[in-house]
Amino acid sequence: MSLLIRLRFGLWSAFLVAFLFALVDGGTFVARVGRLPHGMLPVAVLFVYGAFALAVGGAVGIAGGLLGTSKSRVSAIAGGALGGLCLLSGAYLRWLPEAVRVATPRGLGVLVAIGLGSVLLGAMVAAGRRFVGPRRLCGLWGGATLGAVAYLVGSSGGATLSSPDAPVGPDVYLLVLDTLRADRLGVYGGEPGLTPRLDELAADGVTFLGSISVSNHTPPPHASLLTGTYPSRHGVRDRERKFSLENVTLAERLREAGWATMAVVANVQLQGFLGWAQGFDRYDDGLVSMYGVLDWFSESLPVALLSRAGLPVERWGLGAAIQVGVFSRPTAANVVDRCLESMDGAGSGSIFAMLNFMDPHYPYEPPMEVGASPVEPAARTNGRLRRALGPQHRLEGEIDHELVKRIGELYDGAVHYLDREIGRFLDGLEARGRLGGSIVIVTSDHGEHLGEYGYMLHANTMYRELLDVPLVIRLPEAWPEAHRGRLDSAPVASVDLVPTVLDLLDLGENVDDGAGRPLHGKSLAARLEGQGPVSEAGVRFADGQGRQVVAWGTHRALFRDGALVRVTRAGGDQMADLSSADPGLADVALGHFSDLVLGLEAEGPIAGGGGGIDEALERKLRALGYVE
Repeated sequence: MSLLIRLRFGLWSAFLVAFLFALVDGGTFVARVGRLPHGMLPVAVLFVYGAFALAVGGAVGIAGGLLGTSKSRVSAIAGGALGGLCLLSGAYLRWLPEAVRVATPRGLGVLVAIGLGSVLLGAMVAAGRRFVGPRRLCGLWGGATLGAVAYLVGSSGGATLSSPDAPVGPDVYLLVLDTLRADRLGVYGGEPGLTPRLDELAADGVTFLGSISVSNHTPPPHASLLTGTYPSRHGVRDRERKFSLENVTLAERLREAGWATMAVVANVQLQGFLGWAQGFDRYDDGLVSMYGVLDWFSESLPVALLSRAGLPVERWGLGAAIQVGVFSRPTAANVVDRCLESMDGAGSGSIFAMLNFMDPHYPYEPPMEVGASPVEPAARTNGRLRRALGPQHRLEGEIDHELVKRIGELYDGAVHYLDREIGRFLDGLEARGRLGGSIVIVTSDHGEHLGEYGYMLHANTMYRELLDVPLVIRLPEAWPEAHRGRLDSAPVASVDLVPTVLDLLDLGENVDDGAGRPLHGKSLAARLEGQGPVSEAGVRFADGQGRQVVAWGTHRALFRDGALVRVTRAGGDQMADLSSADPGLADVALGHFSDLVLGLEAEGPIAGGGGGIDEALERKLRALGYVE
């Protein structure tokens, strides 16, 4: 019986300490990210600290039994002190890692303070038995747990989109296919049958063969797609990931004009708390918001303590989930389902929807029926690739051509699966009577290296494998048949989307960036009807970590730190410098660079820049191939 008493009071004091630290730990995390990232977070906080309290309280009770201690007060003090010691040590190791040098006066002083603080905390907890006894604490913890579970269940239901009763114009659907290379679509010369639904869409619209991204990684192109401005203006460039609220987005413009606006995203870099939700009536980042729970978990005080004790989270069964950042990978089926469900019951009003898909992104995990291998599972192939990569995602040593071939097959399998799900989305729109009169736009943020020049994944190069992105625009069924299926080869870029959509919706008059300056992009509306080239000779450019590509006509020029490297022909040999034999090309390239690139830099951003990211998110981005 005495052992049960010691266990009871050891557990009680440990749970009380854990409850206090759980409130502080969870509360500071929510305050730091600016919102509750997922309904699962309160449940996870209570579960982690509950398991911690069980371990500490059980250890105290058993130790008391072995030592023959009979007083419950001693067990209560010991439980509180040990729990406080562990959690204070975890806080010290997490927040002050640079001070962990025991042999220094500062280190010894901090450790002594932790020890004394733990004893004091244990005594205070033991004294609190009169006010919060074991039964009351059990009720408090149980009530908090039930409340957290109820919140999780209540917040997990999908909300529908509310739109005005009367349409104000055609629906607009923007499909951003993350990491999709242009050369995978049949209309761009890809393998026949790989993207049949996208090819059907292209046959019903206009395909821009000269489309390039404004950058070689995810956030800058998305910001340009939403603002019509280059990274130098909207402020999201290089390692900056946050989207400044000073920008005016396409969603804001359309919502003001009467469209209901929604988005479903599958990329962690597009979470709403980073600024991307502005202008959307419903911004669904639920497929990636579990990142927030795992971010908290990986840096919680008990986990920080175990990590410093030689048991880092990567060694646990959750290692793979923590590294990638989600418990289950968001798929195109998830995105399509969530979008269609949100649209159900939206009424007959006009809708603008942005869908972000991640399926062609590393790790390549197509469904079994489109990417299966009798020899090796996809997860093992992805692991082999990760081990084979050196700096800048370049293959080290002798290139394993069989591995490169298998990776290409997995990538194509993911593309084929994505095409199938896009077809299901279009069928869903048609079944709801929303496809015929709508504008459908398909593009990508950037491409992917699959062994070219020894590079894989997001190598942060400026080769066309990363910069060439598809752009297909399909207009409503009332559009003249003669304009359908056209191919346009002049250069266009991500910045051209906003002015094009606004023009098509008769909203293109006197549009500026919110600060009185014109947009960088030019409307493609006239070219959709075959009325000739866009103004300014179709000069476009891409920017990526000190390197720029200027595209005009059939040529591209690569610059590094402002110096011309070479001029090549679009679609030709990317290493052949045409300006060496034709100095006039160099003059043209330098002129475009001076007029466009240097002029943009001189403008300055609309705000102070997008902003950086914290360490937890950076770990996820490194696992996904975004950062070195």
